[in-house]
Amino acid sequence: MRHILWIIFFCSVALSNSVFASSGVYFKETFFPLKVYFLKGEHPGPTIMLQGGIQGDELTGVICAQILSKAKVKKGSLIIVPRANWPSLFLFKRQVHVDLNRRFDKNYREYYEDSLAQAIFYLVGLSDGLIHLHEGSGFYSKYYIDVLRNPKRYGQSIIIDEPVYEHIYLASVAKTVLSDVNPQVTPSKYSFSLFNMNTFSPTTLYPEQKKSLTYNVLKNYIKPAFAIEVSKNIKDLSWKAKHMLMLIKRLCAEMGVEFELPWNKEIEKDIKNWFKQRIDFQIYRVNNFVFKVHLSYPKSVEVGVKVGDIDIDLKNKEFVLFPGQRTNIAFILDGKNVLQKKIGQSKYYSSCIGYPLLIYSLDGKVKCAFPGETIKAFEGQTLIVYGLWPNKREVINVKGYIKFNSLTNTGQDIDSPIYLTKNVFMSKYIKVLNDNTWQFDIIRETKNSYPYKWRVLVSKAKLEYIVLIDKKNSQYTLLKSKIKQGDYKIKIYPEKYFCLFLDKYPLPYYSGDILKLEEGLHRITIRNALNFDLVKKEDIYVSP
Repeated sequence: MRHILWIIFFCSVALSNSVFASSGVYFKETFFPLKVYFLKGEHPGPTIMLQGGIQGDELTGVICAQILSKAKVKKGSLIIVPRANWPSLFLFKRQVHVDLNRRFDKNYREYYEDSLAQAIFYLVGLSDGLIHLHEGSGFYSKYYIDVLRNPKRYGQSIIIDEPVYEHIYLASVAKTVLSDVNPQVTPSKYSFSLFNMNTFSPTTLYPEQKKSLTYNVLKNYIKPAFAIEVSKNIKDLSWKAKHMLMLIKRLCAEMGVEFELPWNKEIEKDIKNWFKQRIDFQIYRVNNFVFKVHLSYPKSVEVGVKVGDIDIDLKNKEFVLFPGQRTNIAFILDGKNVLQKKIGQSKYYSSCIGYPLLIYSLDGKVKCAFPGETIKAFEGQTLIVYGLWPNKREVINVKGYIKFNSLTNTGQDIDSPIYLTKNVFMSKYIKVLNDNTWQFDIIRETKNSYPYKWRVLVSKAKLEYIVLIDKKNSQYTLLKSKIKQGDYKIKIYPEKYFCLFLDKYPLPYYSGDILKLEEGLHRITIRNALNFDLVKKEDIYVSP
């Protein structure tokens, strides 16, 4: 297996001998940010991607990936994604709209999960192998023993989709790792098993796996992909993390990547106190009815803000309180409600506006619109309608919007986060104007009230320009000029909606970031920062 990965590695772009750790965030303006760590080793070697948190009720993989973000890599490199699906982890649910680990068999275009799936698959494409971290129920057994130990249980296993695929010997690698780790597992009843799903077989017992990340990495990239499952029925989180890390380290070593495992009594203590971290917060008014919450907390965890019944993280986002409204603010640390605060708004207000205002937000920026006004938005943004000022008790219908998993359509869409893509609307309620623009209506449907209407015009974000600015403040059009090597400040317009990628470096650059260009030919890729659509791809030559 090591030999195979070294062949893959030497056919890819060689890494330098420098060592560094860095991090970046995909979709950073959205409610589903994807934080990625890149750890480059002291010596060249393959790049392995480690990912946790694709399903929000599986915490052990999140913790292990976060711990490994501090690892010292001796050989090769690591791409680490601790929280692949933050909205799902925020709610501590397996999924929000759809199971993210069932969105890799084709290019879906319906939910935020599909944008995440595109970014994750892109990252795996930059690596030489994948280790996917999971937490399953019970204990896998090839044969039925009891209700907790049988072929339908996933816990305590290394999962593969095929024993051998092309030149990749998955089963033999997993067996080597298990023979080394299992003698160290106490009690022995918690030992790990090899779980071969035979996903490529037409008679597989697990046909749903054909949509999974590991299967599609193996099939489409022809790269080794393993899943590690610890058991949800083992309650000791520290024990599970320690043994999952042991498996990760051995699998990485078999694939040519070596690192020092950052495990000591201090880390063990941190895991036991994972949900006891100190959170400092500040709630302040933006104006009379708009509020914002700023947080401070340790970098090893992730904390979000849940306002009332709105099921997305509003940390550092604006939200609205209507006159007389009281609501609860919950602070969610990696899926657990650890702190609550009640806030309220005075029932008195002054207003000289003759018409009621529609209060809404786009990606956490609160705005208002008069009746009949057209609201402009970009595809991939998230819309929340808060109500009709000054009365929260209205019925506001986003026409054609289909609430996921809702058994009935009441016509009430206040406080519902809506990811703006055509596929979440009934087609008869939207009007497609051209390839880049479509529209829908928002209507007041409060009983015995005038049916005010607003039109929402949704378009694809358009890249106006991208330039590089050197230390002398000279500007260069990135994709049209010959550029000398050096450090450049990136300027993109519109700045929030696009990001840049350089060669095979896995972290995105945004407007205002510094881009270091060395002599030679480079591939520049521009993507939409809201939905990860490819915008432009160019090769540029950097002169000495």
